[in-house]
Amino acid sequence: TEIYTLSLHDALPIYFEINRIKIDRNKSLITAMEMRSELKSEIYKAQIDEIAVNMAMIKRYPNIYLGASYDVVGYNTSSQNDVKSNNWIASLAIKLPIPWDTWTQVTQRRAQQRKGDLKRSDLRDEIRFEVINASENLDFWQTESEKRKDVLLKIKKEYQDSIRKNNLP
Repeated sequence: TEIYTLSLHDALPIYFEINRIKIDRNKSLITAMEMRSELKSEIYKAQIDEIAVNMAMIKRYPNIYLGASYDVVGYNTSSQNDVKSNNWIASLAIKLPIPWDTWTQVTQRRAQQRKGDLKRSDLRDEIRFEVINASENLDFWQTESEKRKDVLLKIKKEYQDSIRKNNLP
């Protein structure tokens, strides 16, 4: 293997090239809103909160259960008249909710749902801020790099002029 050493006087070719990137901010915002896992998670939580509110609302109303049944047990062989033994059953059940806790649960679920809405809104604002900030940062550094390229070219030209003027190698 060969070892190369460079001194401060060795000339290194420096190439400075700017690649301008054009970004559509609205498209970036839409993509960020669709792809961010935190926002997706909060949307799923919103659906769960909606279900919880609906479940709490259902507990306010009574449940009514209706049932009917027809049973054939078989033939009565002990008697001389071979008669079937038929049974008819009908049932009605009403489950009344105890109202002492129902409204509290509904209020708690709605408050939890509202809290989730606020959290999603904050998360959307944060994502918007990050995308807009990144876009403005990109615009700034693209214009800044153009300026720095111009300064570099000016310095190189002045350096070449001074070398020619002083007859340096």
